[in-house]
Amino acid sequence: MGVEPENTLRSFIAAQAAGLDLIELDLHLSKDGALVVMHDADVARTTDGKGPIAEKTLAELRELDARRGERVPVFEEVLDAVRAPLQAEIKDVAAARALAEVMHRRDWSRAWR
Repeated sequence: MGVEPENTLRSFIAAQAAGLDLIELDLHLSKDGALVVMHDADVARTTDGKGPIAEKTLAELRELDARRGERVPVFEEVLDAVRAPLQAEIKDVAAARALAEVMHRRDWSRAWR
């Protein structure tokens, strides 16, 4: 673990404040379709829980402590919290579809024309 708990809002805000050029994160889909930010497909290493993200609802993921009182964030929370460029690694096809929906809702399609 680095200075802040891995893949939490606190860590992304601290990275931005430190002036990092880019923030890398990983996206997974919860059982109920939430686009969550976590490196591993299983919650055991970075939270007080265990089991695959894909087998947990967002509510169940939110109950986990990701260290120092932080919760597992959803991607849109990260988008709202930081302005630094993001590099997102999409971990499965379903997460890619969910990311496309976020981009559509936020009207990012214009940025790519």
